[in-house]
Amino acid sequence: LLMDTYAGKYFNQGALEKDKTLFPGYDVPDGKTVEDFRAAIERLPSQDSPEIFGLHSNADLTFRTLQVKSLVETVVSTMPKSGGGGDGLSPAEIVDKIAEDLLGKVPETFEAEPTKDKLRKLPGGPTQPLTV
Repeated sequence: LLMDTYAGKYFNQGALEKDKTLFPGYDVPDGKTVEDFRAAIERLPSQDSPEIFGLHSNADLTFRTLQVKSLVETVVSTMPKSGGGGDGLSPAEIVDKIAEDLLGKVPETFEAEPTKDKLRKLPGGPTQPLTV
């Protein structure tokens, strides 16, 4: 039912009319080439509003609240359930160790421009399929 609703609104000939606005900030590009459409895609906002998908603007707030709640529950679950003696790690040390481990797994920040430059230098340019 949800996909039928989206398809009815966005997947039809009328959605491609010149100067059509699908949502504020989401205009149908008036172009004929792939480059025109890529440029239009690059101009889109980096983070979509939940309203684009028919959701209330508070949906994003609710989503982020649930993420934080899950994070806090995970951190609290690492705390020992009973008192212990001597040689064990303190709750703060356990959390620090887990956080350090997670930070070690985070990939480096993706830099779009250097990657685009490298793709442009490839034989055939950025549109040529890569083969292994």
